[in-house]
Amino acid sequence: MTKDNDYYYEKLYNALSVEKGDFKTIKLLLDYTEENNINLIMNDNSNKMNLLYYASESNNIELAMLLTEYSKKHIIILNIRDKYPISQCAFEKNYIEMIILLLDYINKNNITINIKIGYYYSLYNNEKKKRIGHEEYPLSYTVLKDNIEIVKLLIDYANKYNIFMNVNDHENKNNEYKKIFFITIILKWLNY
Repeated sequence: MTKDNDYYYEKLYNALSVEKGDFKTIKLLLDYTEENNINLIMNDNSNKMNLLYYASESNNIELAMLLTEYSKKHIIILNIRDKYPISQCAFEKNYIEMIILLLDYINKNNITINIKIGYYYSLYNNEKKKRIGHEEYPLSYTVLKDNIEIVKLLIDYANKYNIFMNVNDHENKNNEYKKIFFITIILKWLNY
């Protein structure tokens, strides 16, 4: 990262944290970096805050649109923590408009995200809790929140990119995602 980049990224971070997502300040700073030919490294996860992560977490559609437009102009593929550009929170809280906006961004940039069903389960050994298993994927959150619209979008995405989603993957005693639950959701979706 250049010194200039550090300075302006810090200013953007301060606009996010101090002003609670002050869009005008963020836009002014992004415009200034463009006018002065300063390219921000927007995916540097060593910084205190990833801008797209903040937008996704806080359901700030205006900021997400600004960032995706900025990334398009500067040929930057946005990501969060070296993964895909949608935070788990967007799925957890059913931020439908944010998810649609970012799925559209993902499709336009040919980004493949991991939407498989996953979960964490815990083992107890000598009173220590150890978390093992898979990450929680977008489809997991969406199914748990019973959001048929997003399930449909994710299934369409899986079909487009030939992603196989095996709902029978997780057969253990502590399975949080029961097969019957998935079957119910899929049947609801088919009748949608």
